[in-house]
Amino acid sequence: SNADDEDVSSVRLRFLCMNLYCHYAPHCSSPYKRERMACFFEQFASSDVMLLQEMFVGHKIGEQLYSELLEQARQHGLVYRAHPRTPKLGQNSGLLILSRYPVPRQSERD
Repeated sequence: SNADDEDVSSVRLRFLCMNLYCHYAPHCSSPYKRERMACFFEQFASSDVMLLQEMFVGHKIGEQLYSELLEQARQHGLVYRAHPRTPKLGQNSGLLILSRYPVPRQSERD
């Protein structure tokens, strides 16, 4: 047994799964994004891995709030992420994983 190998049965991870409801399309734009995100930022300290839905980003839409989210995550030690590309037209899938630990593999499908 290698000293670097940790017994995985002793590892306890704290997961948070949340739908952030951050739409930007005119017909379904979500209200109170900033207020909801401020409450959400408070959850960073108590989570090791965050599985997020509806954190949509598109070409020139949602970029500022997304950048703020990533900065807050980084400040709280959630420095690893898996996310879809931002398309040139429309918005991405809105799925995002933030983690204190490396995300071993990421793939996306067009």
